[in-house]
Amino acid sequence: MGLILAMIAVGMLAFAGTADAKKKKKKKVTPVVTATATATGTVQFQVITATATCPAGKNAVGGGFVTTPPVAPGSVDAGLASASHKVGANQWVASAQILGTPGPPVVLTTSVYCRKGASVTTPVSTPTSVPTFGGAGATPSNAACPAGQVQLSGGFTAELIFNAGGSLQEIPISSNRIDPLTWQASAITTSSPHVLTSQADCAAKPKAKKGKKKKKKKKLVTPTEVTGDAATSTPTQSVTAIATCPTKTFAVNGGFSQPGAVSPPTLFFYWLTESQAVGNAWHVTGFLGTGPGGTLRSYGYCLA
Repeated sequence: MGLILAMIAVGMLAFAGTADAKKKKKKKVTPVVTATATATGTVQFQVITATATCPAGKNAVGGGFVTTPPVAPGSVDAGLASASHKVGANQWVASAQILGTPGPPVVLTTSVYCRKGASVTTPVSTPTSVPTFGGAGATPSNAACPAGQVQLSGGFTAELIFNAGGSLQEIPISSNRIDPLTWQASAITTSSPHVLTSQADCAAKPKAKKGKKKKKKKKLVTPTEVTGDAATSTPTQSVTAIATCPTKTFAVNGGFSQPGAVSPPTLFFYWLTESQAVGNAWHVTGFLGTGPGGTLRSYGYCLA
């Protein structure tokens, strides 16, 4: 009898161990891995582009960039962001245009945030003609996912910020989610009309399969949005707005805006030099281009 009881006890322990292992397996979270790529430029008004690619077996859940900031207040030798968006299933591309004639080279670093098993998205892009600015505000470009899908990330592409002669062309003012399905970018132009493109990265919700045996599929979740603000009134001074994600979540994508930037009589704008994840927060950095000063806002999009 003692031997039988001992065998039962061992069996129960083994069963409990298996159950615990299953519980632990269910709770396991696939980490977000970052891959980067860089581009360097030294010529005024040169556009530099860097495309970061996820490691094999992983898909992109978002991405960002950082460029060389002004050396000091009063300096305008920097890389100004002109594009940042997803490419295909596993890449993120960013572009910047060089302002000033730098001493040290201007460096652009693009980051892509990758996860094993992440959903493959379909891009929805909306090119929008931005008319010459007349004090009416920034022109929005909205890219919307189809009903029944989930927006997982987004980005923007602007035409040249400066032309070859140094004339100001197009200034990106914002790039952020405005509702669960829509990504909005906005810009102003100071010359002839230019094109601004917003991009929403959309994933279809998995459909339940018919039949007796149904496998549980991972539920698609719209990333949680967090924001953070920073402000300055000093021309060419860099400021960083930080949006911090909740504990145990990853900042997988982000965006920026400039509340009130082009609402006369408080006209101002920031040149963007950073929009990327730093730890579990999203950092947006820019330096005041003109005007009396105002707010720069960071948007972080967070996933467990």
